[in-house]
Amino acid sequence: PSLQRDYLRRLLREFGHGEAYAAWRRFSGLADRSGEVPFNSRFVPDDAVPPYNWFVDSRHAEIQAAGGLFVVYRGTERPLIARQYFSVPSGRYRIVAEARGRMPENGGSLEWVVSCATPKTNLSTETIFMNKRGEIETFESELIDPTEKCEFQVIELWGRSGTFPQISRTEFLSILIEPEKSKRPE
Repeated sequence: PSLQRDYLRRLLREFGHGEAYAAWRRFSGLADRSGEVPFNSRFVPDDAVPPYNWFVDSRHAEIQAAGGLFVVYRGTERPLIARQYFSVPSGRYRIVAEARGRMPENGGSLEWVVSCATPKTNLSTETIFMNKRGEIETFESELIDPTEKCEFQVIELWGRSGTFPQISRTEFLSILIEPEKSKRPE
C-alpha cells in the first residue's frame, strides 16, 4: 500500500489514465462497481490515493475527520487547493456543491473548474461566493458535454483573488457530478 501512489504515477506516465485508473480501482476495492463522481464526494477520510481520490494542498485545506473539506483562503494569488481525476461517458451533466462558511465581499472567492485531462479543455467553471454566513448553500452549474476524445476529466478547486483580499473560511460538504435530468415539457 505504501507504494501505490508511486506505482500509479508510473502507470500514468507510461500508459496513461486508462491503465492507472484500472489499477487504482483494484487497489480501492472498486473494480466491480461504479460509484459517485467524483470519488469520495463528501470528503470523508479515506485510504484511497490520488489522483483518482482527492489531492488536497495542506497549506490551504484539509479533509475533516467527520467529512467535509475545510478551506482557509487568504484572497490572494490563484492557488490550487484540491484536485481529482475521474471518468464519465459523453453526456450532459450538472455539478452540485454544498458549502457553508464566511467569505467577505470582494475578499476573494473559490472556483470549481472541470476540464478534460488531455487535451486540457475547460468544461465548466463554478465560482463560489458565500452569501449566507454560516448557512449551507447549494451551488449548481452545467457541465459542457465531454466528447469521446475526453475520456478522463479533472475537477480542481482554485482560489480566485479578491479586489480587497481577506481571509475566508469555507467548508465544502459535498461536490457531485451527476447526469442532467431531461426537462419535461409543462
